[in-house]
Amino acid sequence: QAPLQSPLKQSRKAHNVTVVAPKKVRSQMKISGAKTIAEYKEIRAKKIQKWIDSHFVEGSVKWEFDGANAIKVTDKTGDSMLVQLSEID
Repeated sequence: QAPLQSPLKQSRKAHNVTVVAPKKVRSQMKISGAKTIAEYKEIRAKKIQKWIDSHFVEGSVKWEFDGANAIKVTDKTGDSMLVQLSEID
């Protein structure tokens, strides 16, 4: 009888692995053309609202900033999710 071997020790073949580099990820939403900080904030809020309107039924959610790089979206049932500003075009 052959001695029992661990299945982990049976195969010593090399494995070819292909590593795919991730796509470049933007760290922040791009906003240009603002002349003042107030105008920048207005443009940013309009971009966020446009994204909300295209992803949710009108009036079904509210949003608020959650730190410098995300918004918290909350629906009428109280469920919420965080959306990174980098995901909003």
